[in-house]
Amino acid sequence: QMIHGIIEIGDKTVREIMIPRTDIVAVERTATLKEIVKVFKEFRHTRMPVYEEDLDHIVGLLHAKDLLLFYTLTSAQKFDIDKILRPIKFTPEQKKVDELLLEMRIEKVHMMIVVDEYGGTAGLVSMEDLLEEIVGEIRDEYDSAEEEQLVILNDREARVDAGFPLEELNSRLGLAIEESGDYDSVGGYVHAMLGKIASTGDSFKGGRAMWTVEKVKGRRIEIVRLKSDVPWPEEILEQAGLKRSGQLDGQAEAHDTGVLEEPTGHIS
Repeated sequence: QMIHGIIEIGDKTVREIMIPRTDIVAVERTATLKEIVKVFKEFRHTRMPVYEEDLDHIVGLLHAKDLLLFYTLTSAQKFDIDKILRPIKFTPEQKKVDELLLEMRIEKVHMMIVVDEYGGTAGLVSMEDLLEEIVGEIRDEYDSAEEEQLVILNDREARVDAGFPLEELNSRLGLAIEESGDYDSVGGYVHAMLGKIASTGDSFKGGRAMWTVEKVKGRRIEIVRLKSDVPWPEEILEQAGLKRSGQLDGQAEAHDTGVLEEPTGHIS
């Protein structure tokens, strides 16, 4: 997997791996200490961008440990975000991933803001995102089963996060779908195939599988379910701990409740 990741990384652009603008967690420059701490506690990030007015005007970066300088009853009244605001760098979305990885290592930067061709904020990229392209998903103590992006349910069915890279999904599951430069993610592909704003239950045939929109939030697709015409590749089944019968090792086949918490085989 690491060798494959090293080979693939040279062909990818930052746009393909970045956290999209809609998923950026940031705080406003005018936020109080209490408000900032609340956001850090809720999302459990160690670093967070700071903006003025909107995300197109990001002015710096906050590190969670810097908040300790102010986190007392007396100092909370004197909180000045500018005293702990760190500089943040920007990178174009078309930059090659391997070039950015080298740049971030040399400059010892852990996070950058990705900008589009018009100078607006397109997304965010971290060192962890870049390393995951080589070694696979890096999980910490705060990651839960609900955050799994690809969940193999049985030998022909899977659930996938709409943000999952389409090219990777196509390659790993052998879906035989035609890719396009117009979209990079599963969600983008589904929207393109449906030709409309998706609703829960919308489905279509794409490649060797039936695609069904399982969860939508607002106008955004969150979860998609796949049902393949043929069994998943043997390697995928082995990684998920599935027997040929479609059962997980040591578990009886459970009734499908339609929620992510059901017994599944997770793949990183």
